Amino acid sequence: MPYQLVTQIASGVIAFTFLLVALLILRGMLRARKMLSNALGLVVALVFLAAAAHRVALVLPTIAGLDPGTSIMDPVNGGIDVVTALLGLGLLSLQSRFGALALPAPSRPRRRKSKDLPASRTDAVTGLPGGEQAREFLTGELRSAVHSREHVCLLMIHLDPVQRPQEDAVEPVDDKLLVHVGALLRDQLRTQDFSARSGPSEFMLVMPAVDREAAFRIAQRMEVKIQRLIVDLLIESPVAVCTGISTCPEDATDAEGMIAAAEDAMNYSRRLGGGHFFYSEDVGLLEAVNEGSIEPVTDTTQRSVKSLLAALAAHDSETAAHSERVARFAVAIAGRLSYPAEDMPLLRIGALLHDIGMIGVSPEILRKPGRLTAAEYLEIRRHPVIGYEMTRNLPGCQVPSIYVLYHHETWQGHGYPEALREEEIPLASRIIAVAEAFDIMHSRRPHRKALPIVECRKRLLGGAGTQFDPAVVDAMLDVAGRQFPGGSDGESDSPSNRQRSRRSRG
Repeated sequence: MPYQLVTQIASGVIAFTFLLVALLILRGMLRARKMLSNALGLVVALVFLAAAAHRVALVLPTIAGLDPGTSIMDPVNGGIDVVTALLGLGLLSLQSRFGALALPAPSRPRRRKSKDLPASRTDAVTGLPGGEQAREFLTGELRSAVHSREHVCLLMIHLDPVQRPQEDAVEPVDDKLLVHVGALLRDQLRTQDFSARSGPSEFMLVMPAVDREAAFRIAQRMEVKIQRLIVDLLIESPVAVCTGISTCPEDATDAEGMIAAAEDAMNYSRRLGGGHFFYSEDVGLLEAVNEGSIEPVTDTTQRSVKSLLAALAAHDSETAAHSERVARFAVAIAGRLSYPAEDMPLLRIGALLHDIGMIGVSPEILRKPGRLTAAEYLEIRRHPVIGYEMTRNLPGCQVPSIYVLYHHETWQGHGYPEALREEEIPLASRIIAVAEAFDIMHSRRPHRKALPIVECRKRLLGGAGTQFDPAVVDAMLDVAGRQFPGGSDGESDSPSNRQRSRRSRG
C-alpha cells in the first residue's frame, strides 16, 4: 500500500475521532440542557472540532491531487494533534465538577409496566416492583441529576392501621386496599416516574424533575385519593395515610440518604396519626417543641404567627378575637382527649390561624347583619384554602396549615374543601371545628345575640356524629361546663363582654 494512502487513512481516522468526540460532548450537553450555560463544555467541543477541521484541511488537497504545502505527517501537525488530544482529555477530566462535559451516559432506566417485569421481581398482591428495584432506579436518577442539576423527589407512603379502643390488636391493611393503591400509583403517575411496594403496607415513589413545591402537591393529591379509596372500598378498619418527602439536592444526593430522610419524615407523620406530609428538615423543627409547652419554641414561628394575627386584627378585629378564644377552647378540649403534649403547640397555632384566610374575604361580608347570598357564602368557603396557602410555607407552620385547610370538614363527609370524613380529618382540625362552633354560638354575632349555654349544648349534641366528632363534642361540653358553670346568659368570656359586665355592675 503506497505510503501516501496510509497517511491519508491515518489522517482521516484522526479527523473522524476528533469529530466524534466533539459531537458526543455536544450531545451530552444537549441531553443535560446545558448547551448555553456551560462555556467550558463549548470550549472543549470547539477544540476538538478545530482539530478535526485542521486534519480535514490537510487531507483534502492530497485527495484532490494538489500539493498541500506541508506533509500530512509533519511533526508540527502531529504535535498539534497531540496537544489537542491532551487538552481535550484534560478538560474532560473535570467532568465530575462540570457534568455537562461527560459523554452521554446510558439511557436512564425508566419505569416499566409491571406486566413487562419478570414475575419474580414484582409484588404478587399489587403487581408493582419491589423496594430494591426502586432503590436501583433512584440511584440511577440521582446519578443523572447530579450532572444535570435537576431535582429528584422521593415519596414514601405508609398505610398505617389505626387500632380502635375495643380491639385487642391492630388489624393488618386489607389486601383489597393494597391492590387498589398499587393500581392508583401505577396509573396516576407520569411514565418517567417509578412506583414500588417497599414493605407490607409501604410504597415508594421516585419522581425525576420534581421539586419540593410540586412534591407537596402530589403528596396531598395522593393522600386524598387513597382516603377516597378507603371509603369507596368500604374498608372497615380505619387506615391513616402517612407520607414522607425527600428531595435531591436539598436532603441528599445519594439513595441511602434520600430514603433515610423520607423515612424520618414518614415516621413523624405516623406519630401524629397520619394525614400529614413532611419534609425531612421539618422533623427537626417540630421535634424541638418542648413537652407540655403550649407555645412554639422558635422565635421565627412566633413572629410569623403574631404578624398574621396582627394583619387579621387590622382586617377584622372580631375575627381575630374569635381566633384567640377558639385557640383557648381547642387547647382545653385537647387536654381532655389525652392529646400528645408535645404536639399541643401545633394545635394552638392551627387554632389561632384557622380563620386567617378571612383576610381574603371582604369585611362587608364578615360584618353583614343579614343572611349571606349564595355568592357571598361561596366567598366565605374559600377561606380554609386561602389560609392554607398563606401559612404552609411559614417556618414551623406546615402542620398547622393542614389543620387550617381541613377545619371545615364534617364527620359525615359533607364539609369542604375536600369532603373528608371521620378519621380522614386530622384530629386537630376536628377539635378546632367544635371549638369554633361553640364560640360562634356563645358569642354575639352581627345578625343575632349570643346563645345561652343550654342552647349551645343542645346544638353541639345535635351535630355530634353528623357534623362533629362525638368524642370532641363530649370534651367541649366538659370544658364548657367547667368554664361556665350554671351559665345561661350566653355571653362569652371575651374582653368586650367582661367590660360590659363591669359597666353594668358599676
